[in-house]
Amino acid sequence: MLYKLAALPNNVEPEDRLFTTIGEDGVMKVSDAVQSFYMDTITGGGRSTLFSKSIVEVSEITEEVLSLVMPQILFQVRSPLDLEVFAETFSAHLDVCNEIPELHIELDLTWNMNEDLTLTLGKWTASERPHGRGFMKKFVTDWFSAIELLPESTNVHMIFSKIWRDFRELRGLSTKFGVCRRLITFQFEFPTAGLSDEDIHFYKAQTIAAVKDVEVAEQINISTSKREALVKLGCRGFNQVRQRPNA
Repeated sequence: MLYKLAALPNNVEPEDRLFTTIGEDGVMKVSDAVQSFYMDTITGGGRSTLFSKSIVEVSEITEEVLSLVMPQILFQVRSPLDLEVFAETFSAHLDVCNEIPELHIELDLTWNMNEDLTLTLGKWTASERPHGRGFMKKFVTDWFSAIELLPESTNVHMIFSKIWRDFRELRGLSTKFGVCRRLITFQFEFPTAGLSDEDIHFYKAQTIAAVKDVEVAEQINISTSKREALVKLGCRGFNQVRQRPNA
C-alpha cells in the first residue's frame, strides 16, 4: 500500500477504457468489462510522471514497485519520438528486474499530425489515389518503428480517431515492424456522420484485420457495386488476404 501511495497519482480518479479486440475466429468483440487506469501522459522528451518519482530509482525495490503499480497505469504517448525515449527509459529500469512489469501504452496515429493532414485524412470523399497516399505511410512508419522498441509483452491500445482506408499499406507496415504479433486492443472514435451501422462495422473490422494481419468475415462476398464504391473512396486491401507462398 505504501508503494502505491508513493507511486500512483494523488487525488486523481482512474479513467475508464472499453477496448475492442478480435478473436481467433476472426470476429470483433468488445471487452466484457471496462478497464480503469491512472493516466500518465508522456511529455516532450519522453518524460513520465511515474519514472520521475524517487521511489522508482531505488534499485532494491524497483521491480516490486513497478510490478504493483504499472498494471494500473496507462501511458499515453503523443509522438513517436516521445515513445522512443520512453522505451529507452523503461529499458533502463528493466536492468534491475527479473520479470518485465505489465506495460500499457495508449496512442493515436494522428496525435502528432498537423491540422491540415488530419482534416484530409478524415474526409469521406472520392479519391483516385489510395486514401492517405503521400503522407500516412511516414506517420505510421514512425509510430510502428517506435513500438518495435517496446518489450513484446507490451499491451498497445490504439485509438482510431480517423480511419486510414489504405488497408493494404497498413497491413504491410504492421507486418514489417511486427506490430501484428503484439497484444493490440482498439478504440474507435472516428466521426460516423453519414455512415450506416454496416459501414461503421466494416471499417472497424478492416482496420483490425490490417493491423493484426488476419482475415475477417467482412472481407468476403463483397458485391461488385460495393467494391467499386470502396475503390472510389480510396480503399485498398479490403478483399481476402492472398495466401503468401510457403506461409
